[in-house]
Amino acid sequence: MSRRCRWTTVALMVAGTAAGAFAATAAAQGPTVPTGPDDPACITMPTAAQCQGGPYAPPSTPTGPLDPSCMSNPADAACLGSPYLPPTVAPPPPPAAPPIAPPPPMMAPPVIAPPPVPPPVSAPPPMAPAATGMPGTV
Repeated sequence: MSRRCRWTTVALMVAGTAAGAFAATAAAQGPTVPTGPDDPACITMPTAAQCQGGPYAPPSTPTGPLDPSCMSNPADAACLGSPYLPPTVAPPPPPAAPPIAPPPPMMAPPVIAPPPVPPPVSAPPPMAPAATGMPGTV
């Protein structure tokens, strides 16, 4: 066998081994295309047609101010005000409070009679004469 033929054979064997390893790896990984919207492979391929509408689908962009997706991103340009929006209805005014009744008129305080006047203080009774002395002595 010539030298060139040997190198060709070795190169083919190396290439065949690498191709076989690649084929075995691809077969072990399984299909990479998602099968439905609930497939976890949709996390890496959210724009694939099979992933639309599932839990891994990217959020849709709002189409106008009345779009429900504006609740999560109100600062989006499509969510800002529009001349075609229905006018907002003003809330009805609160009911008027009932009038407050005036307080009852102030009555004059009752007349209190003055306290009775005590009788004038009379002089103390006279003292016994000094000549009589102490009782029980003669």
